[in-house]
Amino acid sequence: MDRPFRRYLFGLAERMGVSVKELLSKMDSREISEWWAYDLTNTPEFRKKYAEQKEAEAQAKLTRDELKSRFKQLFNSCGAVNRE
Repeated sequence: MDRPFRRYLFGLAERMGVSVKELLSKMDSREISEWWAYDLTNTPEFRKKYAEQKEAEAQAKLTRDELKSRFKQLFNSCGAVNRE
């Protein structure tokens, strides 16, 4: 079985304790897609990468804020007008 979505349906049906036919009659495609998205993102690897990304974003913001602060100090020390 090389059809990933069909394989996923079997796994989901097994977890729900129903046949694939019953699953498809009880869930619409949107709900099945939401389960698929949930399962794709509910892994230790995904959560680790997500946490790393959030940390990188936070670090980038700190760096940007620090550079902005230094620029303002330099700009103001040159006698420029502060427009804030």
